[in-house]
Amino acid sequence: MKTKISWQEGPTYKASLSNGEHFISGDKDRDGAMNPPEMILASLAVCAGLFLKPELKKLKTDWEELDITAEAVKAEAPDLFAEITLNYEIKTELDVKELEQAILKSHDNCLVSNSLDPEIPIKYNIEYK
Repeated sequence: MKTKISWQEGPTYKASLSNGEHFISGDKDRDGAMNPPEMILASLAVCAGLFLKPELKKLKTDWEELDITAEAVKAEAPDLFAEITLNYEIKTELDVKELEQAILKSHDNCLVSNSLDPEIPIKYNIEYK
C-alpha cells in the first residue's frame, strides 16, 4: 500500500493512490477539497461498509441500501478527535441485535478503526430505512 502526495499550490495537495488511477485533493482551507480530518472520517465510513458486507454474508443476508455518516467531535487539546459517531442508515431484514453484532465485528476487522487511538470512542447509531 502506498500513497504519494504532491503539493499543488497554497494549502492544496493532490494524493495519488497506489494503483495510479485515482486522485484525492486535500486542502485545509475548505475550497472544494476534503481536509485531512474529513479524509479520516470518510476512510473510516468506507472501511465500516466494506467490512460489514462480509459479516452480513456470513448471516446469509445483505442490505438493499446503506448510508454511513461519520461525525466527530474535536478535542480542545491536543489536536485530535474526542469521539466519533458512525450513523448507519440501512435497509435490511436483519434485526437490530444481529446488525449490532455484525457492526461490532466489522469494526474489529477495519484497519482504519484499528489504527485510531483506542482512547477515542467510536459510537454507532442504527436507523432502518
